[in-house]
Formats: sequence, structure tokens, C-alpha cells
Amino acid sequence: MSKLILSTIHVKNNRKFRHRQTWNKIDLSKKITTCTHQQLTAAETTYKLSDTIQGLIQEHQQARAGIDSLRSQTDKLQQQLLQQTQTTDLFPSFNQQPPCRNLEATTQMSNIESAS
Repeated sequence: MSKLILSTIHVKNNRKFRHRQTWNKIDLSKKITTCTHQQLTAAETTYKLSDTIQGLIQEHQQARAGIDSLRSQTDKLQQQLLQQTQTTDLFPSFNQQPPCRNLEATTQMSNIESAS
């Protein structure tokens, strides 16, 4: 865990004192480190980019899980459809035995037609 604090340092240069502002990064597990405003801005940008990347990675993982779930559902539906088409006879008349013809009735019909 770390905390950034702003401190003003008096620097003696050519017998004059000038103020220089720096940011001190206090890491509770380590010693205090000093960084300039540019370094602080770069660090903040890095942290923001890191957070953005982590968010994008999580979104990608959630999207991948959603895609995998949809693929699984699609596979199950395809299997169900295949089972239904294999057990359902779409053309039952093709699979039935032709009706037995009554030879006597056929002969009588032929005689009636020829008499006319």
C-alpha cells in the first residue's frame, strides 16, 4: 500500500533559496521515495491504463464465457433436432406396405368397364 504526499523543499542555490515541489511516495513496506511531477503524472497514467486493461480483460473473459455457453446450447439443440428427425417419419406413406388388392373385386371392375 502506498500514499503520495506533496512536500516543498528549500534548495540552496547561489545563496538564494528557491522552492521545489516534489511528490513523496510513501510505501508502507519500503522507504520513502521522491518523484517529480512528471514522474507522478506518468505513474498516474500507468495506473489508469492498467485499470483499463484489467477491465477490458474481464469484459473479454465474460464475453468468451457467454460465447462458450451459446455454443454449448447450440450443440444441445442440434443433437435434439437430429434425434427428432431420426425418430420422426417424415414420409410415412413411403414406408407402408401397399394395400392388398382383392383380385375378385378387380376382375368385377374390369368386367363392368368392358361392358359399358
